[in-house]
Amino acid sequence: MRKNLLKCFYFALFGNIAFILFAIVCFIYYYAFGSIGIIVKSIEITAYVFEGIGFIMNLISAVYFFRTVRARLPMKIGYCVYIIAELVMMILELNSYRISFYEPYSLPLAIIHSLFSAGICFTFLLLEPKTTCLEVMVTISVAIMFFGMMGNIFGIRIYFSILTNAFAYVLLFGSVIFFIRQERIEIDCYGDKARVAKYKSTFFEE
Repeated sequence: MRKNLLKCFYFALFGNIAFILFAIVCFIYYYAFGSIGIIVKSIEITAYVFEGIGFIMNLISAVYFFRTVRARLPMKIGYCVYIIAELVMMILELNSYRISFYEPYSLPLAIIHSLFSAGICFTFLLLEPKTTCLEVMVTISVAIMFFGMMGNIFGIRIYFSILTNAFAYVLLFGSVIFFIRQERIEIDCYGDKARVAKYKSTFFEE
């Protein structure tokens, strides 16, 4: 089961790397053409390709989480909701020039997005509660997500927050893979053999 457990995090890792590439393409797109309102289909298609790859890989990771990791339902459901929310925001981000209600420079949007993402990230403490190395990495990842709000102050669109979130998850999932390989955390999975403690009494022995 350890092989399937690692697949959970590898798919999530590469899925978030694809999200980072999406945000970089958005940066190029809006930096080069945003001010003059030109739509470049090749760049737009590239962004959608990275978005699609990221969504599919993260979706596969979510399936592996449900099939491999015991319990931890808030973490599993939370990450599924996060994947869907990021997908919707990426679609809105690329099509905001056609949708009047979407405000990519909105401070409330940046704050809500960062708080929501940080809340989901905290659920990964359920992997192994009270484990210092995991607590440290989750805390660092949450801090990076909060930094995503700064994009609004710098006058950058919401893709900056998407970028920081994806970077935070890459750091977190990469760390978890390392901790599992180093046996510094131990996550119980379906199919694991139960560890049964055997006790022997000597009270009646002569």
